[in-house]
Amino acid sequence: MAAAVKQEPGTMAFPDGKVHNKSGDWSGGKGILPARETLGPLFLMSTTPAFSIVFFHVCTYMNGNFIEFAKLCLANGLFSTIYSIWPSPWDSSVWSMILSFMAFELVLQKYMPGREFKATVTATGNVPIYKANGMQTYVFTLSTLLTLTYFDIIRPALVYDKFGEFLSSMNVFAFAFCFMLLIKGHIAPTNSDSGTNGNIVIDFYWGMELHPRILGWDVKMFTNCRFGMMFWAVGILCFAHKNMELNDGVIQIGMAVNVALQLIYISKFFYWEMGYMNSMDIQHDRAGYYICWGCLVWVPSVYTSHSFYLAGNAPEIGTIKAALIFICG
Repeated sequence: MAAAVKQEPGTMAFPDGKVHNKSGDWSGGKGILPARETLGPLFLMSTTPAFSIVFFHVCTYMNGNFIEFAKLCLANGLFSTIYSIWPSPWDSSVWSMILSFMAFELVLQKYMPGREFKATVTATGNVPIYKANGMQTYVFTLSTLLTLTYFDIIRPALVYDKFGEFLSSMNVFAFAFCFMLLIKGHIAPTNSDSGTNGNIVIDFYWGMELHPRILGWDVKMFTNCRFGMMFWAVGILCFAHKNMELNDGVIQIGMAVNVALQLIYISKFFYWEMGYMNSMDIQHDRAGYYICWGCLVWVPSVYTSHSFYLAGNAPEIGTIKAALIFICG
């Protein structure tokens, strides 16, 4: 006869003999580390901005050699090394690029024609409503970039030249933006899909609201789609332009394949954008540092990193090898 299983309050026994949490909370609880729910987010928020800068620096100035960077830290100290390599976040030309791009995408998000899309009803009965104009916005954005480049109105390679300052500035912007969302969630939440977690660190890290809107703009659609994913496409085209500048106006075939494969993926994303608005990122994750910093800084810095590196370091490969890479990719 099987031994009886001790059943604690709030749990229920299943036929497999195991005890399951009746509350439906599958998070794993507080864990074995004291204050994990506070120390974990604090650790991530204190290290991820530095990682974005270190990643850029190693790719740009150390030929992608993280071992050499580790040796530099051992010789000079971790914090002094990071301080010495951190680009200025106060370059006015960089802020002009950032704010212009944001304003352009915000206008398109609201005014580009598109059908109304109603997403899944939330647990509190709210129905998020979006304008399904992602693909139109994507095509218009890239067309505008290419047109302005063709007529020498802008120089996209400047994004490459100022990318360290761009990431540094975006870290400042992301923290300020998340702090604003924290305040908004406390004093002016958009709807009932909001509330404090009882811990100000988690409120900042995970967010206060599920579907925050500011002046009619959906925050997560902007940060995730219209800035993060859109910059991914715009950024790699800017890096491709730098590759052309370094090679007498001709893009290296390896760089071309790299950019083309990513643009296919990103195009699929914007074609499917309303499906994404029904995904876990949107339906479960609140708008806080966790998702907003990720889309404002992590996506631009890490997702584009191989294209950034290849802009100045693309190997010479033949047409057949490039075609095979493209087909397999």
